[in-house]
Amino acid sequence: MVYLREFHLRNQSNEIHKHLKSLRRSSATFLVSLSWSHHSESVVLRLVRELREWREKYPHFNWVVLTNTKEEALNFQQQGQASEWVHHNAFVDPTVFSLQSKVKKKWDAVYNAALSPYKRHELAREVKSLGLITYDFGLVNEREYRENIRKDLIRAHWFNYVGKAYRYLSEEEVSRAHLQCRVGLCLSAEEGGMMASIQYLLAGLPVVTTPSMGGRDVFFDPDYVLTVEASPEAVASGVQEMIRRNLDSEWIRQRSLEKMKVHQKRLLNMLRRLSAVEYGEGVDDEQIWVNLLERNRRVWTLGDWSDLNGV
Repeated sequence: MVYLREFHLRNQSNEIHKHLKSLRRSSATFLVSLSWSHHSESVVLRLVRELREWREKYPHFNWVVLTNTKEEALNFQQQGQASEWVHHNAFVDPTVFSLQSKVKKKWDAVYNAALSPYKRHELAREVKSLGLITYDFGLVNEREYRENIRKDLIRAHWFNYVGKAYRYLSEEEVSRAHLQCRVGLCLSAEEGGMMASIQYLLAGLPVVTTPSMGGRDVFFDPDYVLTVEASPEAVASGVQEMIRRNLDSEWIRQRSLEKMKVHQKRLLNMLRRLSAVEYGEGVDDEQIWVNLLERNRRVWTLGDWSDLNGV
């Protein structure tokens, strides 16, 4: 079993072809997870066509799309493409994003998001105590946005920056940064499942979100997530409201873990149906899931295919 995102099929196709041609196994299942909303017909059809081409080249492999919403799964199934509603946030490691570290709260809210226009950082400008975690991909066409946001949110604490120098944060550093904040922000109108959203919840943070398309709301619950209109004033007010509620962090985390297990169970059932992975009788599902994560951790970025024949 190989787990990858749909953009890997486009951005790293040469590398994938090279390794698939040398693959000794007679069969394998490729789980293609979605990084962006696939609700429009044109976007769905593009990926369906691409997977048809891969299937023609490698007919002995299974290609299954894992979607972030139930509607997306139905969209692919209607086009004859095997798919399953298994949200990619179910793959986030709860042992990394945890409550184990007792960290002092320093900021009212945190926004963990790429410095890209669709993330709408400007909606956070009225939050008086703000921490920012970001990912600077250096895209030339987004340079103006990055520069404007750095100026607009000059009072915020940028976890990634020391002066003007950008530094990539490890997952452990991101987790610790979340724990220093009281509320997590989700501000895009459309994207994919937004991995940061489940990272907030596993850190026990309540969330303030704007209405969105793409599936990040799958793990949300109005008990600990507040949906507000897309305005700086509404976002800032929402942050203060969630702080006022003083919700229990461990309760938020456990509720979120329960939602994650629904998708993990769905994937395990699918794998059994496909006979892609053979488990003995009486094997504990939780242990199976841990094994799957460990086996496929390196394949996630396609950085190491050395043990693919043993997966």
